[in-house]
Amino acid sequence: TLQAYSIDKLDYWQSVWKTMDNPFAPDDDQNYDAKAPVWRVELRFHHSIVQQFADGSASMDTGAMIDSRTYRDLAPHLDGLF
Repeated sequence: TLQAYSIDKLDYWQSVWKTMDNPFAPDDDQNYDAKAPVWRVELRFHHSIVQQFADGSASMDTGAMIDSRTYRDLAPHLDGLF
């Protein structure tokens, strides 16, 4: 919330956060509350780690080598990076 406010994008982000509201349950405690702070967590893997993972890793389920050229290819295996 603080970053959205500081870069003058609060209105935009509030509209994004509201899209996750449950329209069938306006009292749902998971709906966006404009009075509560919103926290963001970012994780970043260095490109060399992602490349190393993609070049030399095998699927734990099948044993097949992971051939990932795009994020879409790599996404199912990201838990392995943690």
